[in-house]
Amino acid sequence: MAIIKYSPLVNELRGSVGNGTFQRSVAGSILRNKPVPSSRISQQITDVRSAMPAVTFAWRNLSPEQQLNWKNFLYYSPDFMRKSPKTLLSGYSLFVKYNTLRLLRGLTILSDIIFSQVTQMNAVITILSDSSNLYMETTAPIDSTTWFLQMQLSRSSGSKYSRQLKYLRIIDHVNSHPESVPFTAGYVKAWGYVPVPFQYIGVRYTFFHASMPYIFSPSVKLLQIDEY
Repeated sequence: MAIIKYSPLVNELRGSVGNGTFQRSVAGSILRNKPVPSSRISQQITDVRSAMPAVTFAWRNLSPEQQLNWKNFLYYSPDFMRKSPKTLLSGYSLFVKYNTLRLLRGLTILSDIIFSQVTQMNAVITILSDSSNLYMETTAPIDSTTWFLQMQLSRSSGSKYSRQLKYLRIIDHVNSHPESVPFTAGYVKAWGYVPVPFQYIGVRYTFFHASMPYIFSPSVKLLQIDEY
């Protein structure tokens, strides 16, 4: 950092030049090293951005009949925009939404779809902790061969009014039991620690079908972690 004395012709400089930034301080005008902007891009955003080109390319390679099937599926099973709940998705938007979920889960892109009615997922989610392990339990069994689950959880907080409960990250998990899903390692990978019972946590869970673009995704819920 260097203190600057201006000449009669120049009485102020602002902004950045090269690696230096001119600014005012208590000591007067100074030149300091230009700050390096911190990256707030999460791994989730990086993964989604990586999946988008592949999904977009796959859509362009569909035949007109295949694209029409994706559009018509929305009349068979409507899906709406999150920020505009009364606006129906386009066939392209459904294709991108569903296949991005598949790629993030390690699955291949689904191009051809069939029209068949399925039972909507109505499982109620509970988050449990025994201080060293985390589990998600459901009120209805999940058939992991038919339904895939994407979990998004926030940092935990002792206050249900904490702003950090709004920021979610995708959590890796293991479908080892139809009614109890352990995800301790995934949470530690995403947030770096294991929350304790009775703290609050922001949760969004998305179920999507293995062979049809059915997607059931409730809004973000605030849950208190129960003791296992």
